[in-house]
Amino acid sequence: MIPYVFVLLMSEIVGGSIGPKFFRTPGINSRGRTSNTKILQKYFSKYRKPFVDYPNLLESPLKSYKWFLESGLKEVFKEFSPLNDYSNKKFQLEFSSIHLGEPKYDEFYAKANKLTYEIDLKAKIKLINKTLGVTKEQELFISDIPMMTNHGTFVINGVERVVVPQLARSFGAFFTEQEIKGKNYFGAKIIPARGIWIELESDSDGAIYVRIDKKRKFSVTSLLRILGLKNDAEILASFKDESEKATMKICLEKDIAKNLNESYVEVYKRLRDGELATADNAKEFIGNLFSAERYDLSAVGRYRFNNRFAKKMDEKEMTRKTISLDDVLTIVSHVVKLNQTPGAKGDDIDSLAQRRVRFIGELLQQRVRVGMTQIKRNIQDRMSTIDVSVTMPIHI
Repeated sequence: MIPYVFVLLMSEIVGGSIGPKFFRTPGINSRGRTSNTKILQKYFSKYRKPFVDYPNLLESPLKSYKWFLESGLKEVFKEFSPLNDYSNKKFQLEFSSIHLGEPKYDEFYAKANKLTYEIDLKAKIKLINKTLGVTKEQELFISDIPMMTNHGTFVINGVERVVVPQLARSFGAFFTEQEIKGKNYFGAKIIPARGIWIELESDSDGAIYVRIDKKRKFSVTSLLRILGLKNDAEILASFKDESEKATMKICLEKDIAKNLNESYVEVYKRLRDGELATADNAKEFIGNLFSAERYDLSAVGRYRFNNRFAKKMDEKEMTRKTISLDDVLTIVSHVVKLNQTPGAKGDDIDSLAQRRVRFIGELLQQRVRVGMTQIKRNIQDRMSTIDVSVTMPIHI
């Protein structure tokens, strides 16, 4: 038979020393007879203090929600102000300021009466009638915003709920690699919080190509012209290393476009295949893609990029969330360097080092931005159809 021992682990609840004690349990010896076995027992009740101090798990969500109320909302309204009608000739609407009210009741009353614990959001709105030359300002109700309790929850229709933070891929520039004919070729991805995805990839012919939102590729030199380099000489002069200059010469040879207007047209064809492409409508369309209204690298993405390449970290630079010519030149130079370095490796995009936690404040700001996009569309449609004699914001 298999020997067995019934062990009873006991600990003192209050007080007591930690000296060893013995107690007997029934067992079976080798001869099949019952015997008493001494089991050593120790008490650890003296060590009540934990070995590590637990962090305050509510600090992050409470701090994030406070940021949303104090700064996040203002950032969104600033992005959407001012709003003009489609012709830019009739009306202009501005969000002058926003105001948060006080809760009508506390969280306990809300739970007892199946209500939502919330505060109201109001905004001072200025309407400029360009036709009449009249400006009027009103404070209007915008929406109700759920209020977070002191323990990090929300009360929705009397039910207490919690928003779970998300572990998401971080924004910024990432460097990738792919094997072509037994050799690794490197590229890059610029992932913003909002806007187009820009991908750079090296080919076996030695050139570097660009894809925008996974559309057809074009030479990187066309993108450099659009971002500010006027001719081939300026493109070559922007790179100091000889290997970089050699790569750019190959890119210029492979580039179908030979000047700025042709670059706009070629990129437009890749993005809007089948539509008539002219230099004017291509400039307007591509310019909107890189504008601050459409593109946002985010503060996190800007910090990661500048920190990686030892760029300036001052306040002016950190608040810039669009992609500049210098950013693309830096990325292209690094891609060329990786291609020239034996044994180089790209970034592991699935690593936890490339991910970040998105708390409640950022998630709420994202949803408010989606709502404001719809409001913007409705306001502009209303401006286009309403009579020009209207002067009060409430009528819009």
